[in-house]
Amino acid sequence: MAESRGSSALSQGYVRTDLQLLARDGRNCPSVVGVADNELVSCSICGRRRDLAAAPAEALTWVSERERGGQRWLCPGCARAHVRDIEGKLPAEYW
Repeated sequence: MAESRGSSALSQGYVRTDLQLLARDGRNCPSVVGVADNELVSCSICGRRRDLAAAPAEALTWVSERERGGQRWLCPGCARAHVRDIEGKLPAEYW
């Protein structure tokens, strides 16, 4: 789903740079939520922190969720463990 959003954004004048899409004039793509390469992100379930020295492909495995006006992150392991809860839009307190 995010892939189709990204490809449509690319066809609308956006360019891919590292892990985010930018408009040709430097604005962020409105349909893509990203995180800066140097931003510390931790898993809201287990507390694991994203390794800033890891390969950029690993940063793509982290899951960002918006719930009740806030943003939370899930590490790859917790995202895999709770994929059905996420897809079913089950509130986090029931996981």
